[in-house]
Amino acid sequence: MNRFLHTIALLLLNFHWIQAQNYYTTMDVNNAEYRVSNSGVFFNDPMFARGVYYVPKSLNTSLIYATAFWFGAVDENGQIKLAGMRYGESGSDFKPGPYSTSDYGNAYGNAIWQVTSAEIETHMQSWNTPGYVIPSGILNWPGNGDTDFGVAEKLAPFRDLNQNDIYEPQLGEYPLIKGCEAIYMILNDYTLHTETQGEPIHIEVHYMFYQYLSDNALNNTTFMDVTVYNRTNTMWQDFKISLFADNDIGNSTDDYVGCDTTKNVFYAYNADNIDEPNSGIPGFGTNPPAAGFLSLNQKASSFIAYKDISSSSYPHILPSFASGMWMNMNGYWSDGSNILDNNGNPTRFMYHESPLVSNSYSETGIGNPPRDVRTLTTFDAILLPGGKKELSFAILYNRSGNSLQNAADLLLVADSIQQWYDAGIEGCTIQPLGVEELQSLSTFTAFPNPAADNVTIRFEQPVTGNLTISSVNGNVVSKFPVNAQEITIPTNKLSEGVYFIGLESARSSYNKTKLVIVHK
Repeated sequence: MNRFLHTIALLLLNFHWIQAQNYYTTMDVNNAEYRVSNSGVFFNDPMFARGVYYVPKSLNTSLIYATAFWFGAVDENGQIKLAGMRYGESGSDFKPGPYSTSDYGNAYGNAIWQVTSAEIETHMQSWNTPGYVIPSGILNWPGNGDTDFGVAEKLAPFRDLNQNDIYEPQLGEYPLIKGCEAIYMILNDYTLHTETQGEPIHIEVHYMFYQYLSDNALNNTTFMDVTVYNRTNTMWQDFKISLFADNDIGNSTDDYVGCDTTKNVFYAYNADNIDEPNSGIPGFGTNPPAAGFLSLNQKASSFIAYKDISSSSYPHILPSFASGMWMNMNGYWSDGSNILDNNGNPTRFMYHESPLVSNSYSETGIGNPPRDVRTLTTFDAILLPGGKKELSFAILYNRSGNSLQNAADLLLVADSIQQWYDAGIEGCTIQPLGVEELQSLSTFTAFPNPAADNVTIRFEQPVTGNLTISSVNGNVVSKFPVNAQEITIPTNKLSEGVYFIGLESARSSYNKTKLVIVHK
């Protein structure tokens, strides 16, 4: 199909999606409150030009103005393929629903489904009780796609009780979610890219936002899972996923940003110890908090901080179009020049040293003027034909001292959240784990880890049962009988990502261990 006909086809497909776009929903299970939109821009209210990510939610003072994801690749002809959002001023590079080249109208509506763990518990107990009404989030959960319209057969994860690959809530089956409540969203980029003018990659993106209740840092934390599906036969050898963030700590004009590559944390904090109101936006006052993103399952390849989107005197501003965005996703400025640290050396990670250390490569250390700052954090991947890539993030908050101490202590919050995530604990209300409890979770080892073709599991003693490998969504993807102290199993057919190894045994009790698959 030539470029003109391809554009006409996208226009016709786009026509049926207009009513479904720009729908949003909110969550406030724990101490954080936020909203997400199926435009692909999260934590933002465009009508009132304000951020909507509140911690604590009682203050109504936002820590984030907007967050979105960019996805990019280069085809065999060197053509950039890119889908991404900033604020959505020019439209969207995404449309709601799963990927298909056919027109299925508004069959998937707003493509946002919201379910609570309490609803699932009730459904498990009452699905066959006369008079029980299945909640809409469970009843309409997109477990299966309509293959008559070219949609993938399996979409959102669900508990398949009869193992027939068909989602049947009327038979007691239910969505597999995390936390006390989850927002699940499906978008795809087979549409005109009015935000970036980029060429479609033909990807399908699934998001899950969720929260837990606890009496520790988890109660201030939101989790965000991103799964990218390649529904085509094209292999994207150099595929990149970038997290764009406009972190406004209350007043947007006096912020700094930084990163810690050893802990996979990318954060923002106030440049001084007082966060004043600005343009009708309330500030946090004295000792303003720090906030940031923790990548739970993959190392970043670069971290960029932009000065502004409108400053004509500063050359390295946030780009508007695909070509400049792709350069940034590769760790360069939009014009292809290197990013330089405070000593004039090329770097892929801006401000990666502690703001508490004098003369460090941090915004405080080099004396940057406070400003409204945006960031881009990129992750490299290979996206195989029919494959997927999964990333998991935690949105962190800390307010334990002055502004600089809050930034430093945010890394301690990251440690606790990462430790909890690695333990593979699930539920709604989470109790803090002591040191002894955390140590007791490491009851068997997996090596090599990360693994590529095979992984060996070694138990403390011989065991009998079934070894299971589950996705981060809880789906069992592989099961192997074991009657030994050690077993080696193939992993070459598993997609790259994070999994959990468990043991089903009537005689032994073992907790899960995290397994990372990397084929690169």
